[in-house]
Amino acid sequence: MKHLKPLPIKTQIKQYIKTLFDMLNPGDQLRTEDVYKYCKRMTGKQFYPDTAIRYLREMRQNNVLNYTCINKQERIIKVLSPGEVHSL
Repeated sequence: MKHLKPLPIKTQIKQYIKTLFDMLNPGDQLRTEDVYKYCKRMTGKQFYPDTAIRYLREMRQNNVLNYTCINKQERIIKVLSPGEVHSL
């Protein structure tokens, strides 16, 4: 039987970000640190927190998910409905 290669860490992190957002509703708020901690726990891998945040922004640019930053200093984001206008 052929062994399957594990998915690259980038793919895993993006899948877990999508899974996390699928559990949330428009209007829900969370910190970017929560996204990092969730992905770290689910992958079991060490990576920089900014890595998850970079993928989060990339996924918003590609219209995979929608959120806005409501407090940049405390890194609080708010989940938006698809098509709802967000800040850059």
